[in-house]
Amino acid sequence: MGDTSEIRIGDTEREKVLNELGEHFAAGRIDMSEFEQRSSAAGAARYQSELDALLTDLPRKGQLVRKDAVAIWPASQADLVPVSNHRPLIPIALVGVVAVVIAILLLLAL
Repeated sequence: MGDTSEIRIGDTEREKVLNELGEHFAAGRIDMSEFEQRSSAAGAARYQSELDALLTDLPRKGQLVRKDAVAIWPASQADLVPVSNHRPLIPIALVGVVAVVIAILLLLAL
C-alpha cells in the first residue's frame, strides 16, 4: 500500500483530532489562540498528513512526558509519567462548544 499520509479523511478523523487538541488545551499545552488556529486547520483538513502536522509537537495518549513538562534532553524513567486520559469536564465542554462553533462557521463559509 502507498503513503497513508495522503489518504483523504472524513469527519470522524477531524473530530478525533479536535478532541485531542481540546485535551491539550485543557492541560495547558496550547493556549486559546493556538487551539483556535489548530482547530480551524483540523476542520479544513482533507488529508491525514494535514491532521498529523497539527499534533507533531504534542504528546500522544500513552506517551510518557516529564512531570515538569520542560525536558529538552532525555529524562530518566523516574521523571516520566504517562499522558493522562483523565478529562476535566468543564474545559472539555468549553472545547466542545468552540469546536462546534468552528465547524458551523466552516460549513457556512462553503
